[in-house]
Amino acid sequence: PVSWGRNQRGMQAGAELSGDELAAAQAAWLRGREAAVEIARTLAAAGLHKQVVNRVLEPWMWITVLITATDWDNFYALRCHPDAQPELRHAAEMMRDAMAASTPRRIAYGEWHVPYARDEDATVAATALDNVWSDDITPQTYARLLLSVARCARVSYDASASVREQAEDIVLAKRLASSGHWSPFEHIATPTHRLGYSANFWGWCQLRRLHRGEAGQV
Repeated sequence: PVSWGRNQRGMQAGAELSGDELAAAQAAWLRGREAAVEIARTLAAAGLHKQVVNRVLEPWMWITVLITATDWDNFYALRCHPDAQPELRHAAEMMRDAMAASTPRRIAYGEWHVPYARDEDATVAATALDNVWSDDITPQTYARLLLSVARCARVSYDASASVREQAEDIVLAKRLASSGHWSPFEHIATPTHRLGYSANFWGWCQLRRLHRGEAGQV
């Protein structure tokens, strides 16, 4: 925890613990961590799958999350507020400050926002546009977009910065599409002339929405 507030009525904690009370709370928290690690090891040794074992470890774990959005005001208003959970407020404030300090790169119509893009992606071999109904995407552009899809997908279970063969990335992205796992396709997007929302993006169209068979329309 980033805050060790005293218990009181309501959803927000009171003043910070101090002295012996703080030391006792922090020591108990760490004992809980050690017990959770021991239990997780026992469960893993028994053959239990990690999707269950990891639930025991979650309070002590860091995870990487990729978020792509066009509207942030409401999130920051709620989560940078003094009443927000301190740990979430801390993360939200870092996000807000990083965004304020950044210099956005303008993307023209016909160009794409491609997370985890690399210089060598420009030389990727073309691939078939399976179930893509847009006439504005060339086979080589589509291949480059699929590389980004695969890297976005790996954020949830692997190091997204790990370098894989381009062919391996494309195979993964196409397998995700064929099995209906569309969420990694939502991070790749292109500006649109249409006013209003496409899915939850204002002024942008997600790559997901350009595939036949995914739920919804552009």
